[in-house]
Amino acid sequence: MQHKKSHLKTLKNVLLILVFTVIGCKSERKLDGNYCTCHNGLYAELYIENDSMQSATSLGWISNWREFEIKNDTIYHLYFGEGSKKAKAKIGFKERGGFELYYPMDGVTHSYNKLNLIIENDITSEQFWNEFNQRKIEFDCFTVSERYLELERYFGKENIRIDYSGETHNEVKITHIPTGIVKIETEQKTQVENAIIAMKRIKLEIEKSK
Repeated sequence: MQHKKSHLKTLKNVLLILVFTVIGCKSERKLDGNYCTCHNGLYAELYIENDSMQSATSLGWISNWREFEIKNDTIYHLYFGEGSKKAKAKIGFKERGGFELYYPMDGVTHSYNKLNLIIENDITSEQFWNEFNQRKIEFDCFTVSERYLELERYFGKENIRIDYSGETHNEVKITHIPTGIVKIETEQKTQVENAIIAMKRIKLEIEKSK
């Protein structure tokens, strides 16, 4: 009986050590490095260094450095605009170094992915924004209208014929004139969304045939 009690006590101590280890690991997690996010077609990057962060967006705007503080599961910082209004968000860490910020005041969640890049200090403004916009394209962060125009430019407007049908005319038939490839899309609610999906399917088929 004494041996059994000793065994249970040892097991209990091991479990306690594991619990405190897990809690300790979580509390030590911190933000550092470069991240990107996309929200309703707005691409943004967040640069974090030494408990300060800076944001750049696809509107062609970059903020000053802002200090921040993490307490438990909440991050506190100043808004990135010119004002000094304070903001707070619940932070949740994701796999591969990413994280999410939920702002209860706005009811908005921003999901950030880790960027494995180093931005050189001596880079020119033109170089920075050229590389920034290329990352936006690679991340595929566009509004619906931007996605449509990007695909239209890819094919050439003269190479695409669009026919609409259905009771609400939201059923879209896209014909790629040079190859004769035809795709019909009906699942989405709007013409432009159906046109985007149909053109993406044509683009994929053309790329596969090369």
